[in-house]
Amino acid sequence: MLRNLVILAGLAAATGLAGCASHSPAPIPKDEMQTDQITLARDIGVGEVAPVPEKVASRFAMKDGTVNVFVVLSWNPADKPLGKRPIRWVWYDGSGERQLAQLGAEFNFNAAPYTVHGSMATKALGPGAHRVKLFVDGIERADKEFRID
Repeated sequence: MLRNLVILAGLAAATGLAGCASHSPAPIPKDEMQTDQITLARDIGVGEVAPVPEKVASRFAMKDGTVNVFVVLSWNPADKPLGKRPIRWVWYDGSGERQLAQLGAEFNFNAAPYTVHGSMATKALGPGAHRVKLFVDGIERADKEFRID
């Protein structure tokens, strides 16, 4: 009886471990994913997936509340799904050396062009020169400078 219990416990542990193993796709090489556009904008409404021209900015005021960044990425063939990929936004001071904030998520890159949207509160960054970078699979894909007055 004890032997059967040990075997069952071993099978349950092995099954659990196999179920927890995840398959991460290989990172997309830097030259196989292109950055087509990087746009900064203010006052993005709920459901907006791209900024309207009058909201595009590189200078923000503290009262704007949020800095939004949109990055359009592409790859070939455009209809080839790349699967779920980790992305990370990193927000820096103007020198690009002092990290102020970092946000990560996982996105399903199903077809190109693909727009990734990130945002950060102006209060979290403070006034001055800043930089935001987007990483996909740990590889830097976009970099943009801006200012908050």
